[in-house]
Amino acid sequence: MHLLPTSEVSLDDGEDAVDLALPPGDLVVLSFSDSDLSALAAAAPDSGLTLRLVPLRRFKHPLSIDLLIEKTLVPSRFVLLRCLGGLDYLRYGVEQIAAACRQHGIALAGLPGDDREDERLAGYGTVSAEFAADLLGYFHAGGGAENMRRLLGRVDGYLAALPSSDPASPGHLLPRGEKGEQAKQGEATTTASFSPRGRRSRQGDEGASTE
Repeated sequence: MHLLPTSEVSLDDGEDAVDLALPPGDLVVLSFSDSDLSALAAAAPDSGLTLRLVPLRRFKHPLSIDLLIEKTLVPSRFVLLRCLGGLDYLRYGVEQIAAACRQHGIALAGLPGDDREDERLAGYGTVSAEFAADLLGYFHAGGGAENMRRLLGRVDGYLAALPSSDPASPGHLLPRGEKGEQAKQGEATTTASFSPRGRRSRQGDEGASTE
């Protein structure tokens, strides 16, 4: 997990563009929820992934999104975007992040920030709908540190099964609307299992948490 002090650029329209200056990582999580980010920060030391956490509530100006894409997202391997309010609340950000992920072969999961499904938001993702639903399930099951450890384990397994370790390789990208055999293999490496607060469980949870 990596958090750095922010800098702000004043613009003519009175808005401030926030530059987190975060280095790239294996997984970048963007969320409006402080509880999401806090739970992931608590789970990060037990994961083998380099994790970057981005508080979306700071990103009110389009330039903030552009800086984040340029400095943090493009060299990363997996982006998890959890958007409260759906696509319309952060349309520019979702569209630009999705375009960058497709251009540079970065896996992207677009998840709603509440219980309401948003097919338009999900459609910007590059992972399969089934895998995205499993990731969302960890948040719905309580979103505590234990469930976030399991979520990180799923993402780790997904990345480990991809055909190339090069973050810029097209092998990291699933075409929109296609699931692909490689992704299915990656999604199956660690099966979904929620901690006791959750309602769903499957056998074979070993490997869900990374050391």
